[in-house]
Amino acid sequence: MIITNQFSLNLGATAKLSGETNSSYILGSLSLSLPIGNSSSTCGNIGVIISSGTDDLGAVSITRITGLDGQINFNGETGINRKWIINSTNAPSSGRSITFNWLSSNDNGKNFKGSNKAEIWQSTGNSWSSISSPTDVSLSNPRGVTTTSIYSFATFTICDQKSAFKQFSASVTAMIEALNETGTYQPDTIQVLFANNSYPHNIIDSVIALQTTEAVVSFTPTKLANSESYFIVIKHRNSIETWSTAPVTVNNYSLTYDFTTSASQALGSNMVLVGSKYCIYSGDIDQEGLIGNVDLTLVDNDAFFTTEGACLATDLDSDGLVGNVDLTICDNNAFFLREVMRPGDFPVKPKHIIYPAINQTKN
Repeated sequence: MIITNQFSLNLGATAKLSGETNSSYILGSLSLSLPIGNSSSTCGNIGVIISSGTDDLGAVSITRITGLDGQINFNGETGINRKWIINSTNAPSSGRSITFNWLSSNDNGKNFKGSNKAEIWQSTGNSWSSISSPTDVSLSNPRGVTTTSIYSFATFTICDQKSAFKQFSASVTAMIEALNETGTYQPDTIQVLFANNSYPHNIIDSVIALQTTEAVVSFTPTKLANSESYFIVIKHRNSIETWSTAPVTVNNYSLTYDFTTSASQALGSNMVLVGSKYCIYSGDIDQEGLIGNVDLTLVDNDAFFTTEGACLATDLDSDGLVGNVDLTICDNNAFFLREVMRPGDFPVKPKHIIYPAINQTKN
């Protein structure tokens, strides 16, 4: 066995590798560069066969990494102990198929049969996509799987169906009271956080995003785990921090939650109905977790002088002017001392019991 360690073994354009077996192969990095144009190529027998095409690829460079350094880890799942990094002078614009071969000793414990067949996965930035049909390769060695036609080169590896590199997705819907007051939701940035489901509820992941008029934030979590549960927390520059009523579970690498359908979607039913949507309370100007006299004074002062500007904390409805709408909303919520409710606040404290009904208004 040849071990390259921190180095890479470079093959010439006409060199061909032969004689690799489960107990005798190149462990580490192996690379080559060769002109392919529109022809097919076995690429020096390093485990890559590129089909012919109508486009001119120019020179193609391939790096094959075998061993633990060649193992892709994504969302807690791992591929085989081999990956290939392919680049070319020109992209395969007309589409090329590639066959990838590897030794069974690089399987990384995968059996590749039945409902757990082998698939080729291609890196697409921060995610991975399957680019082949599932293939039973359990009886072959070397093993081989062929891609569908691809139109770009990148990093490639093999994974089984059971531990596939599935892409995380998250979609959270939340609306802010003042931004929805006019009946036409005003887009604004909010912060969505995911907290551990057990005390002390540490923040695991977060994103700051611009909500659309539908108030939906869709994004790809990077630190969440499949089948685990998390509290969803909404924060906004002048609104009450609001928690989901219970931890939400990531199912099949996907998480969806809508705060707007019911007050009970928020911990302690800590939202207000505006039109047909339940919204997060507006008016926590100083972000201390309570809408009170300090917040009301700040809005009152700016409303008195009809303060104008972009992204003002006291401009609750984001219309560029601090006026009566902002003052009325803050006044109502300060009257009832609307405040943040977190998991540690329950059972409900006595002072919450004497609050008026959550949708009652002062005026």
